[in-house]
Amino acid sequence: MILEISVAAIAVAIVTFVVFAVRFLLRLTKTVETVQATLDEVKGQVAATVEETHSAVKETRSLVKEIRDKTEKTDSLFEAIDGLGKTVQQISVRIHHQVEQNQARYGNLASLIGTGIELAKRWKQERRNPEQSKGVEIRG
Repeated sequence: MILEISVAAIAVAIVTFVVFAVRFLLRLTKTVETVQATLDEVKGQVAATVEETHSAVKETRSLVKEIRDKTEKTDSLFEAIDGLGKTVQQISVRIHHQVEQNQARYGNLASLIGTGIELAKRWKQERRNPEQSKGVEIRG
């Protein structure tokens, strides 16, 4: 009798274990199915993302190449502008130097021109109004 009870207890324990194992395996199967569905969805998204990333990288490389080419083309322009700036600076320095050297002459020349203009104005005025002339008589 003890043997029968022991066998019955073992049978109940095995049946209980099998029931819980089957339930566990069913839940595990559902979880694996959910994980598989999620992975399939993620694979599609990853593939789309990878394709977009490759496209963006290609476009970025193209833009970088275009910018590099345009920069190289403008280098000669900036070199020419730099040369022009240096030439203008040299001319400016030379003109300034010439002005400093000839400043006394230019001052005397300006004074003579001013005096000549003043004398010409007086001469014209005296020719128009001979009776108002006072002092120096200019003949022309």
